[in-house]
Amino acid sequence: MKNKINIKINIKSKKIYNGFSVIEVLISLSIILLFNLIVNNNFRFYERSELIRNAIALKNNLRKIQFDSVEKNLKHDVFLYNDKYEIRSYNYDKNILKTEEVYLRKNITLDTNAKNKITGYTQYGTGFNSCTLTLNSKNFELNMTILPATGRVLIKNINKKINIK
Repeated sequence: MKNKINIKINIKSKKIYNGFSVIEVLISLSIILLFNLIVNNNFRFYERSELIRNAIALKNNLRKIQFDSVEKNLKHDVFLYNDKYEIRSYNYDKNILKTEEVYLRKNITLDTNAKNKITGYTQYGTGFNSCTLTLNSKNFELNMTILPATGRVLIKNINKKINIK
């Protein structure tokens, strides 16, 4: 014996819906919020990594000129500006041998407490103007220190800025 299944479709009860249901709106909204959360966190990670890259580049340049000061018996001055720093190399007679400008990456600024915004190294490799350097981005700041006498450069910490409105 065969079981017969009869399915009746009632065409008259067909309803037409206008708009979205509450569940569809909630699901769409949650997907948009989740996407926004992911993008926002990735942007903050990118901003922090740009700040760290600039700090490492600055530290490496300072270490290089400290090494050149000892090896080539030169004096180096580093002029610190808001969006760049300039490295000048001098010989014994205070003649400028080389000038190099290094620009910071986009949206990153440099602040310092150095006297006349100048630091550098003597021909013995010692730092003649120890100071604190602060690299700033929109949401973070990174502190660096040039130690007196040794001229050693330390990357201290990265802090989130507190925006007071």
